[in-house]
Amino acid sequence: MSTLFSSVSLAVLSSNPSFLKPSSSTTKLQLFFSHQDHLSFSFPRMVVSPSASTNLTVRTPPPSAIVSSSVPASMSAAGIVLFWFKIYPGNNERHADEGKMKQLISAITGHLASLGDGLEDLSSSPRDALTMVDVIERLGIQRYFQEQIHKIIHLSYLRWHEQLGFHDDADATLMGFRLLRLFGYYVTAGILDTLKGQFGDPSTFKVDTLAKVSSMIHLFKCSQVGFPSESTIMAQVKEFASFQLRQVFLEGDQSLLKANNLDMEIKFALEYPRRYLLPRLESRIVINQLWPGSGCLNKCLQLAKIDLGMLQKLHQQEIASLEQWWKEQECSKTIPFRGGILKSHFLASTSIYEPEYSAYRAAFTKCSAFIVTIDDLMDLPGVDHLDILKFNEAVQRWDPSGCDDVPKFKAILSSFLATVEDMGAEASRTQGRDVLPYYKRAWQELIEGYTENAQWRSESRIPSMEEYLKASLPSISSTAIALSSLLMLPEPISDEALRLTGPGSRFMHLTNLVCRLTNDLGTFEFEARNGEIASAVSCYMKEQGCRQEEAMDALEGIIRSCWCELEWELFRSIRVLPECYRRGMISITRNSAFVYKRGDSYSLADDKEYAMLLRDYFFKPIH
Repeated sequence: MSTLFSSVSLAVLSSNPSFLKPSSSTTKLQLFFSHQDHLSFSFPRMVVSPSASTNLTVRTPPPSAIVSSSVPASMSAAGIVLFWFKIYPGNNERHADEGKMKQLISAITGHLASLGDGLEDLSSSPRDALTMVDVIERLGIQRYFQEQIHKIIHLSYLRWHEQLGFHDDADATLMGFRLLRLFGYYVTAGILDTLKGQFGDPSTFKVDTLAKVSSMIHLFKCSQVGFPSESTIMAQVKEFASFQLRQVFLEGDQSLLKANNLDMEIKFALEYPRRYLLPRLESRIVINQLWPGSGCLNKCLQLAKIDLGMLQKLHQQEIASLEQWWKEQECSKTIPFRGGILKSHFLASTSIYEPEYSAYRAAFTKCSAFIVTIDDLMDLPGVDHLDILKFNEAVQRWDPSGCDDVPKFKAILSSFLATVEDMGAEASRTQGRDVLPYYKRAWQELIEGYTENAQWRSESRIPSMEEYLKASLPSISSTAIALSSLLMLPEPISDEALRLTGPGSRFMHLTNLVCRLTNDLGTFEFEARNGEIASAVSCYMKEQGCRQEEAMDALEGIIRSCWCELEWELFRSIRVLPECYRRGMISITRNSAFVYKRGDSYSLADDKEYAMLLRDYFFKPIH
């Protein structure tokens, strides 16, 4: 077990009191946050220190090494449009949309090209070009303009000054810092420290102009792409920017906020920072916030509306097909699928939404169906622990006959094994090699972890933290669901990329750890009432002899630190991992953060906010 902990490097986030103006209105800010942002903690055997690997000397990868396309490089914007209308042939409205999309793409492409030319001949500031890239990325239509966006990002980097950013343009500097990092260019966080001085005295600083509102939003977003070695400055930046944004939202000039619906943008930024962000939800917010816009912005908003509308239709078809598939599974008649097809597909499609990635969404949803159903089956009152052991043994041997005398488990085992084999065979064709052994091992470890958890429940035993994590990291299902769905993407993944992000990698370990702790924080009270007493919270309380609140605060601190390390792992994989894979990998962790943000939104039928987001995304047209 020592190897498990030796790979967990956790940076303690520290705040700077002089950079945060205290206020009696702080209690009102619970509208957005229920926990303190920065807390000291100790965790036996978990080394609390910045990762040595983050002592960076790299300046930037060459442009040819940076992969950010959501579609194969050979597919042009026109090709994407044709791809769309192969899916939706023979409808007058769709043909009208096709013509409109081509016009909009052509106009936006021309505008982006002129912005790039201005950067190339030094006749314009990066601000306008980066603002357009930022909007396009947030709208989710970047796949139509990859060549132009990459040119703008690279030329912006060539104009970047390590100490000054874009000289005296704070907004452009903050946008540039975040975008350059997300596109694989290393820029030092010291620039954020430099910018602090431009905001004046923290004790008297007020967000009272549009420029200051914009700067605080960008500063807050910058704090979310930090690496472990930058934890102190990023913590300070986050404290300052989030405090100022909450202040202006709650007590600021409302007429100021109504300009461009900035109140909507601030609320969304605070409620769904990068850790919780499902990208396609932001696209809807941006359209509603900026509509109708003017000039090229209006064209971007029109294109995003058409794109989202067509995706709604596609996702509705996918959901109908998957619901029919589930009805045909024998186990669907034995035990209900908690959450259902709709909620599972929602988590897949809000991050990997492009039409050509339908196989990913189908695999993600099917995996979720089996994971949730098996988990619930093992938790049913009265289930004999010997039957659980038989089920586990049958999965380890990959032979359904082991459950012939256990009807409840027999109903699910055959279709479960057959579905995994079908997905493995399809992924092997896509990847050009046999990946089924990876699939089998991931699922076998998952079921082994479930069985160990069931053993603790049957014994009413709370294990040590070390023992708990050894069994419970695989049982969080991140590895099984990520591997089974991501290898269905149409772009083959290299051995190096699989080494960096696949089973046994540091990235996957951090993902499992974040998802497990996030899940436990959101569900441990409910599960304890139902006999599931072993959780990260209860194990930590027992081991440390502390109160529940202290345990929760400590675990939340670990989650924040792991997120920093995940950002670093994501950044260093950019040279070898296609963008769709990186987005899919981080979405696994984001899904967990999103679902357990308010308890367990996946399971609870009365989470009205979750239900509203789901309904709007799949069924509500954007007017």
